[in-house]
Amino acid sequence: MEEEFKNKARISGCHNSARQLIKRAGIIATPIKINDLVGVITKDHPGIRFYGTDKLPSTVYAIAHKDGQDIDIAFNKKTSVNRQKFSVAHEFGHLYMGHVHSGASIDFDDSRVPEVEANAFAAELIMPLNLIKEDIKKFRGDTAGLIKHLAVSEEAFWWRITSTGLLNKL
Repeated sequence: MEEEFKNKARISGCHNSARQLIKRAGIIATPIKINDLVGVITKDHPGIRFYGTDKLPSTVYAIAHKDGQDIDIAFNKKTSVNRQKFSVAHEFGHLYMGHVHSGASIDFDDSRVPEVEANAFAAELIMPLNLIKEDIKKFRGDTAGLIKHLAVSEEAFWWRITSTGLLNKL
């Protein structure tokens, strides 16, 4: 029970951190665009560089690496734009939750705590709960239209909807 409480508190911290980033970027509506967050992120982390590459294997969507004060976040250009968006947001989650270090952070879709936290951060960052609740009302059951509007993958959308208890609101 205590472990479950700690995990909920950590996930809540991920969501709060993502919400603060959205607020500081002045974003008030979806779709969330990574480029709209860049100014705040580079202010918080002056040595950050993020870019697409076609050199990553197909099983690696994005990677973060810290070298001194410099931080590189690379995403796989061979994946869909919507997948790239979640992958970059996921790496931002590692960054803001303090997981990026001199090693590499690679998302292999696992269940280790840092990966769960980065996924929670990313989901809140690109599909903020308060805004997707409004969007669900606007799109009135048009889930394909909503997914397209949010510019997210179907997988990320359905994971977010089910994990937030919003399935019955569609």
